[in-house]
Amino acid sequence: MADAYCKKILPQLEGRAGELRMMRFWSKVDMRGPDECWEWQGSINRNGYGSFKLSSYNTVTASRMALIGSKMTEPEGLAVLHRCDNPPCCNPAHLYFGTQARNNQDKLERNRWRAGDHSGVNNPRAKLSEQQVAEMIGYFRLGMSNKEIAARLPVSHSTVSLIRLGKMWRPTTARLGWIPSAPHQLTEGRAA
Repeated sequence: MADAYCKKILPQLEGRAGELRMMRFWSKVDMRGPDECWEWQGSINRNGYGSFKLSSYNTVTASRMALIGSKMTEPEGLAVLHRCDNPPCCNPAHLYFGTQARNNQDKLERNRWRAGDHSGVNNPRAKLSEQQVAEMIGYFRLGMSNKEIAARLPVSHSTVSLIRLGKMWRPTTARLGWIPSAPHQLTEGRAA
C-alpha cells in the first residue's frame, strides 16, 4: 500500500529545525521490535494512514515522513509503499519507494483492492467478529441499551446504534435475522 500524497518533505528536514521536526515526528510513533509494525499514534486520515503536520502549511503522510526522514532521500515521482499492508505503520524496514504501478500490482497480489467486498468482517479495520455481531443482536432482542451493549463489546455506543439502525453491518445483521427497517420488532412480548 502506498501513501496518499507525494509532497516534498526533504527540504524541511534540514538543519536544526529539521532535527526538531523529526524528534516531534518519532515521539508520535510506537516503536517496537525491528520486525514489528511501528504504529502511528497521531491522527489518521480517512484511508487509515497516519497524518503528520510537518509545518503550518504542510501535512504529510506519516509513513512517507518515516521513510524519507530515515533515508534522507526523496526520489522524484515515487510513492512510499508498505511491505506489511498496515497503513499506520511507520517502521522504515517495512517501507520502500515504488511506483504507483507497483503499488497497484501489490494491491492485486495481496487482495487489497478496494473494489472488493469490504463490508463487515471483510473490512480490515473491523473491530467486531460475526460472532460478536450475533451476540449484539441477542442483546438487542433482550432490550438492552446501546451503552449496556457497548460495555460488553469492543465498540462505542454510537457504533452499536449504527448497527441497530442498519447503517453498519447491514448484510451480516440481516443474515443473522435482525431487520433494522422494522424498528419495533417484537421479541419476547415487548418492543426491542
